[in-house]
Amino acid sequence: MNEIVLITRALRFAAERHSTQRRKGQAKEPYINHLAEVAELVAKATDGKDTNLVVAALLHDTIEDTKTVPEELVAEFNSDIAQLVREVTDDKSLSKQDRKNLQIANASQKSPRAKLLKLADKTSNLRSIAHSPPENWDTARKQEYINWATQVVAGLKGVNTWLEARFDKALKLAQHALEMENIFVIKNPETDEVMWIGEEALKEKEKEGWVKEESFQITESSSPEFAEELLGIMKGD
Repeated sequence: MNEIVLITRALRFAAERHSTQRRKGQAKEPYINHLAEVAELVAKATDGKDTNLVVAALLHDTIEDTKTVPEELVAEFNSDIAQLVREVTDDKSLSKQDRKNLQIANASQKSPRAKLLKLADKTSNLRSIAHSPPENWDTARKQEYINWATQVVAGLKGVNTWLEARFDKALKLAQHALEMENIFVIKNPETDEVMWIGEEALKEKEKEGWVKEESFQITESSSPEFAEELLGIMKGD
């Protein structure tokens, strides 16, 4: 099958199978956005030389999160793609904690291509923790996910230096986002002076007439260096 046809067929297949699903983040973006991001990371990491792996990235959650079975992927695409998807699919018959533990234990045993796909998936997920985390996750829950993802990725290292650098940047941003969750932008309505301030000092400033404008949030375009600079300002470094 022509490579472009294969990729577009996978995009349609994934969009249909995940059509009712949205990401858990505050933005509630369609789930296909995540799949497209993972596929793009895989395509860039491989210089566009592994079409089957890009297709598997688009389909990587179909078995785990929809009613798709491996045989369908073989029939619609090919056995190589189906095997890649199976290799990164958790066994939903196990408890969530058991599945998480197995991801850590089995990461280093995956094939190089499956490692690359999982690394792209974790990179995308950490980017989401930084700019659109699940609304019902408190700081401790987000930190727990970051710690777990880092443990999984430790077993994936050595597969692709470019993608590992993307993960490291996403990790840094996600960690900084947690540290800055309680930073606010406040404004003096009389002078229009604006400042960033921590939660502890917020109440005192509000007593002085300052008005809270918004919470500070890191976006995908924020650099780790900017986040570090802001943290330094807040901590008085």
